[in-house]
Amino acid sequence: MLRQFRHTALFVLFTVCGTTAFAGDDVIAVVNGEKLLKSTLSQAAKQLLPSDTESDDVRDIRIRAAADFEIKLRTSKEILAKKNLSADRNTAERYIVSRCGKYGERGAAFKDGLLKLVNTPDFQLKCAIYFYTAENFPETIKLRNGEAEHFYRTNQLQYRSVSSGVYKVIEIPGSTPYADKKAADIRALLMQGANPENTAQQYGAVCRTADAKLSRIFAGEKLKKRAVSKVIANGQNLCVAVCISPSEVVYLPFEQAEPFIDEELLSRRCGAVFDKILKQELSLKNIEYRR
Repeated sequence: MLRQFRHTALFVLFTVCGTTAFAGDDVIAVVNGEKLLKSTLSQAAKQLLPSDTESDDVRDIRIRAAADFEIKLRTSKEILAKKNLSADRNTAERYIVSRCGKYGERGAAFKDGLLKLVNTPDFQLKCAIYFYTAENFPETIKLRNGEAEHFYRTNQLQYRSVSSGVYKVIEIPGSTPYADKKAADIRALLMQGANPENTAQQYGAVCRTADAKLSRIFAGEKLKKRAVSKVIANGQNLCVAVCISPSEVVYLPFEQAEPFIDEELLSRRCGAVFDKILKQELSLKNIEYRR
């Protein structure tokens, strides 16, 4: 069975118009009389389809979600095609050039991030939508002077990171005779200011810079510079560390954050504008969903 709906909102609001029977397991919807088949869905929509082991109720929900996604995707591309725009790699590359030039060297990390997305369908569609809205609604999507800086000041936590710090670690195998006592002795010497390398050599232990995993553990102790950690187990070994450089909160400077902020604000604005256009186009379609 197919239940017939007409879209009244962008994503989930529909008005029931009646029901229609339709045969064929591959058909999940009919749009303006044209069958929408599972076999012709985009890869993203196929990922929403149910598995064979799911209940009938869950299957219905997931099939409906896949159909909704595909209908919106195809309608979006129809809108873009009217302006000779395609969601493809060429559009994505053109977008990157147009967006990154203004930032110069400080936008290097931003550009690298976008280049990693150049072959992804979501990013390609986003780029095409940007060109559509920039051409048809330039004033609506335009970012105002000071807008990015205001966003930066009011969303500081988004641009904060905590460094784990740097620690010199002395490590001895747990199987060493009297390992616990030796580790405690090493810690005592370090607390008296002993040199880590010399102390490690004295006890036949290994002295090294802590890796990322150990650094995160020692950062949890909130050690100050030259402070000594507790003795901890690291796999089969016992280790103790001297803090060389403590963990600290680091904020990304606005100059480096600005490209990412502009991108977020612009994406929101373009998306809001395009959603209205998409909603209008969907309202003109006669859509029947399989049940």
